[in-house]
Amino acid sequence: MRLIKFIAAFLVPALLVFLIAFGLNWKSTKLFFENRESMAEGSEWVDKTYSLSGLAQYVEQNPENVSFVSQVLGVPDSTLSYQGAVRRTMGVTANVFLMMGIADRIVTGLWEADEPIPFWEFDRYQLPEVSESSHTRARQLAEERGWLTDGSVTLGNSVLLLAESGSLAMADYFWWRLGSDYFEQLSAGLGLRETDMPLPFSGIYLLISPEVEKMEVVGFEESGDMRVNDKESETLYSWIQQVESEGSGWWRELVEAMSARLMQKDFREYAIDKLDRRGLGLSFMETRDALALFPQTTAREMADLLRRLAESDGIRPEISRQVLSWLRWPMVNHEGANLHFSEYGALYDYRMGLLNGIDIGTSKYTGNTTVQAVFFDRLEIAFWFHMSSNHMHQDFQQRMMYDPAMIDRLERITSSINPK
Repeated sequence: MRLIKFIAAFLVPALLVFLIAFGLNWKSTKLFFENRESMAEGSEWVDKTYSLSGLAQYVEQNPENVSFVSQVLGVPDSTLSYQGAVRRTMGVTANVFLMMGIADRIVTGLWEADEPIPFWEFDRYQLPEVSESSHTRARQLAEERGWLTDGSVTLGNSVLLLAESGSLAMADYFWWRLGSDYFEQLSAGLGLRETDMPLPFSGIYLLISPEVEKMEVVGFEESGDMRVNDKESETLYSWIQQVESEGSGWWRELVEAMSARLMQKDFREYAIDKLDRRGLGLSFMETRDALALFPQTTAREMADLLRRLAESDGIRPEISRQVLSWLRWPMVNHEGANLHFSEYGALYDYRMGLLNGIDIGTSKYTGNTTVQAVFFDRLEIAFWFHMSSNHMHQDFQQRMMYDPAMIDRLERITSSINPK
């Protein structure tokens, strides 16, 4: 009876979450059942975390997987910090840096918000079996709103779609358009010490997939074209070990080079065909472990970035206002957010083993504005599916701003590891 209850209450919803995220097809269903053993990982927490109180208990007992920082603006002693200095995977919360770059280009007149961008420019960066549903949703939203004209969408509306859908392909388009030099300048200008700049998602996924042959960048021609040598595929864990032992500088170069290679016709056709037929070739656990190769940050530094945007601290006010406007856009018609906040903006992400978000909101009850960064990182597979099935992390994160009982519980948790 307990097994039947577990299947009905957890495995069936988990399968639905997986199919929505990875595609409604037999290949995705087969992959789910090939990974059925991993579905036991963290299953002991499923029954315990159907309430936010239970989730708070998970946070308290699993500091290796959770970080958060929450601060009421203008109230210095209000900060709640839990593992705030631990580096975590950013995922699409890194898009805030893309938005800062796009806003900078628009404010300075280098780009025009009404510039039409052919949608196929975004499509070029989309890989089979890699967050396809997010990119499909971006196109559907553009069509439903009448934003597509002759196959193009304006730059301004493209950023709204990026904020709302989290399309990795759209993020990659803007990453390449801004260029790696821009992100080096942005990081230096902001004085970031704990935060990596974004990388093209396509390059990361192509590198971690054992299905795609790798190459080694050995130099550049005078024209700027890469000279590469194809080589035996590295294993995922050899990549992770190298990054841990040698730092991430060489990895960033390799990711950029691989993403650029996707624009070469022959390689693109090869890679797309491989992934379309076989998928990434990674188990659920391997996909989760690969988070170590994505750009990292800390809850402390991301929460402070939101504070700086809100206060235009070291950031041009025009840029701050534009970025905050984009963050608020997806939440304009969010029933839960509108119930409790007079203004609310956020970027959320969920991918295998990861649930995170950065947000800024003004409580209807107190009038206080709070900035937050919350990271659930490298989670147990069963627990991740459970949390993903009902977006529990989003409710948890929002309640951290307005629910006195939740705030009190988290104050007690943080005080246990940060004794005064």
